[in-house]
Amino acid sequence: MGWLKLNGSVKLLFGLLIFNSTIYSQTEYTASQISLPINDTGVTTGTLEISDGGTITDLNLKITYDQTSGSNGGYYLGITLLSPYGTSVKVINSGNVSGSSLYLTLFDDEASTAITSGTSPYTGSHQSIEDLSIMDSQSITGIWTLVVYNAGSDPGTVDWSLFIESDNSTASTAPSYGTEYTASQISLPINDTGVT
Repeated sequence: MGWLKLNGSVKLLFGLLIFNSTIYSQTEYTASQISLPINDTGVTTGTLEISDGGTITDLNLKITYDQTSGSNGGYYLGITLLSPYGTSVKVINSGNVSGSSLYLTLFDDEASTAITSGTSPYTGSHQSIEDLSIMDSQSITGIWTLVVYNAGSDPGTVDWSLFIESDNSTASTAPSYGTEYTASQISLPINDTGVT
């Protein structure tokens, strides 16, 4: 606190009050493009490694999906986001969207429109199927994974990035899953129903 003298006679009390030492910031982290191969249904993943530190206070996901041939490929997409803690959020399920593209679609819990109520190309903010806020209080540091399930056979690309608001508070503790033991891969033969 201190006193400031104005015009030789008027005094003004001034001071600096700090209400909270928590510092907030929002940053966009952009991942490499994911390519969905032609005539290949199944899962394709993309990863984004974040080396910055911070605790999540708000998380948004931006996606642009472009179908390079065919039509209505969006209908066959299922997209899930995995945090470095292993927490998963279903962004869209197969059958939730229509059309051949998502353009700068921002999945935001605070959006007023659910993705299931939007229209192609779903530009702007939409709510994902599950809330991204379940990742709040986790550390931003580590490898994030976008899992794309393509139930159709048309090729396309997925560009994605994370908008993360974070602060310097203590993050929740990451779960411990114990020691991982990896088994050999099991191959399922074509045109052969039964037990493997």
